[in-house]
Amino acid sequence: MCAHCNTLRFGTIEYNELDTIRMRDGIVPFTDAHRFVLVSNTDEEPFSWLQCVDDPALALVVAPLDILFSEHASRLRETLKARSGPRFAERVALLGVVVLAPDPSQITINLVAPLVVDFETMTAEQVVLDAPVEWTRHPLAPAFNRPLTP
Repeated sequence: MCAHCNTLRFGTIEYNELDTIRMRDGIVPFTDAHRFVLVSNTDEEPFSWLQCVDDPALALVVAPLDILFSEHASRLRETLKARSGPRFAERVALLGVVVLAPDPSQITINLVAPLVVDFETMTAEQVVLDAPVEWTRHPLAPAFNRPLTP
């Protein structure tokens, strides 16, 4: 079933309700936001937007940890495997929330509280890891081995 959301960033978007990702506990600090859709543009890969359909003003930039921080993603998958089993750990997408900045060298990603998205069940959760606090704003540019440009 198609639905519409009049967003602040993208205007009116149309999405299939079956593509809605449900986050039971929301995302810190947006704990009342529970339903999201991924908005992607090939020109912005590997980044996507996680658009909240509960709060049309809320859209977060996310990036796949497996691509940008593969060692970190591997450790996280081991933690998930111990907690939820190997099948779950292998099928989920691991996304980091990106914090944009006017200066591209100041763009960061949150490695402490990644989003774990299960596209089979269309559910997700934010997992808070026991990690150094500076990983909440980890520089993104080194993951590209080159400076980021706007």
